Amino acid sequence: MPPQTSLTAYEDGEQPAPAADQAVDVEPPTAEADPESVRDALLDVDPGQPVTIAGDTYHVARPKTGAMRVMAGNPAITFEDGGTLAVGPASQGVAWEQDIPETGEVAAADITEYRQVIVRERPALPDLGDGVVAMTNERACPDCGERGLVFEDDNVQEARGRAETVPEDVVELRICSACDQPVAVHRTPSRASTATVQTRSVSGSVDEVELSGLYLRYDTDIGPVRRESWAYRGLWTAEEVAALVNARLSGEEVWGFASVEGAGERVVWNDDQPFSVEVSFSRVDGA
Repeated sequence: MPPQTSLTAYEDGEQPAPAADQAVDVEPPTAEADPESVRDALLDVDPGQPVTIAGDTYHVARPKTGAMRVMAGNPAITFEDGGTLAVGPASQGVAWEQDIPETGEVAAADITEYRQVIVRERPALPDLGDGVVAMTNERACPDCGERGLVFEDDNVQEARGRAETVPEDVVELRICSACDQPVAVHRTPSRASTATVQTRSVSGSVDEVELSGLYLRYDTDIGPVRRESWAYRGLWTAEEVAALVNARLSGEEVWGFASVEGAGERVVWNDDQPFSVEVSFSRVDGA
């Protein structure tokens, strides 16, 4: 793990000179290339997004700019070629983590100013997979087979339980929790999907309810560190909803509780741990 230190190596307010092996004649900066806006753009990159650093363009594999990394003062971005860029304060610049010594004292020549960093437009989700990220037709990593893919984004237009647009071909951007690499999942969810979901109340009573159509998944995390409400987690078929809930309510170890509102319009699963997680599925209108 890289040192949790500043990238600064300046003396008396001087700006660092570019490294000898870095191109000086770089592409002109964008209109919003002030250091603060460039740094903010770096902290908001997505997998597959191109970033030009001192004239060389790289594609983002995994932005490691989560809240804990930012709070620790050392956000970083990993690129497809395996290089990891440490993002410093706006008054300094960026540096490749392999150039940061254990002492954290970065040489001025190893720091690239923000004026030499250009964050390109995000790729359209349907275009992902064309040599940018791995592509698959199911929610499993094509490299290692891991099914625990973490949801990042999709091309469904939704807002708090309602879908404005559901394309026939849905493209999800997910991250493999084992390989730490982005995966573009291309799927055609069936509106004809049906399934039977189990329910379980706090008192222990159980029942079964028929589901049909497509659902939007939202997670609410009320843990002591990370608190999120209505975090969108993608489009799910009735079969997928039932499979997730039933797996947590069957077997020797029952995990949590589940309820169904109306005639299958909304399915809710709750953790029964001290700091609860709620996973809800809202049926898409007309599904």
